[in-house]
Amino acid sequence: MKKYLVIFSFIFLLISNVKAEWIEVGNIEQPDGKMYLDIKTLSDDGEYLYIWSLKDWKKPVVDNGKSILSGKTFHKIDCNLIRSAGVQYIFYEGQMGTGKFSNFQRDKLKWNYLPPGTIMGNIIKTLCDNR
Repeated sequence: MKKYLVIFSFIFLLISNVKAEWIEVGNIEQPDGKMYLDIKTLSDDGEYLYIWSLKDWKKPVVDNGKSILSGKTFHKIDCNLIRSAGVQYIFYEGQMGTGKFSNFQRDKLKWNYLPPGTIMGNIIKTLCDNR
């Protein structure tokens, strides 16, 4: 089963990279960079919203000994409690989701409660208000 999940994830990554249309949504201060959303990936299952984001850093970030310049996150958004959880993370050696990558997926969701005024807090508010 795990083998099929890895194969499906790889195919999904290839398809999503081809069709992604990243829209800049703000600057990231720590570390210095920008955040983007792919609005085409926005979906609503009636209870939660889902969307891909991309963070692109000006200088490499070291994570577990690997140097990365960008990372994608698949977000699960709860509009009722104004919170978000990263379902899947993909870290890239190149900018804007290019180059060699490593995949990370949590066994259990870690919900983040994001205050208004933060990039993700503003994204959640905008997406939920326009649902």
